[in-house]
Amino acid sequence: MAKASWGITKAAGSGAIWLRFAGPTRTEEMPECLTALSEMMPAEAASIVFDLRGLVGHNPKTKEPIKAWLGKNKTKIKQITVLVPRSSTIHK
Repeated sequence: MAKASWGITKAAGSGAIWLRFAGPTRTEEMPECLTALSEMMPAEAASIVFDLRGLVGHNPKTKEPIKAWLGKNKTKIKQITVLVPRSSTIHK
């Protein structure tokens, strides 16, 4: 079994939810990742950090599940921050 390409933690001081991705993100990992994110979500004013600095490559099949999750939970989200390596381009 391959090591997960993602990890999730909640910052003790701020309560921000940090999702860190490393290596290539496999499509089959997204349901588990989004379930873990849902379980950590507060009822309102969530701050979420997507840390993509360790991500390798781009898996377009992960885009739709994440977009659907964000659409479903947008009323609970106060702020989203995306961290990318300094030399990278943000995918739209």
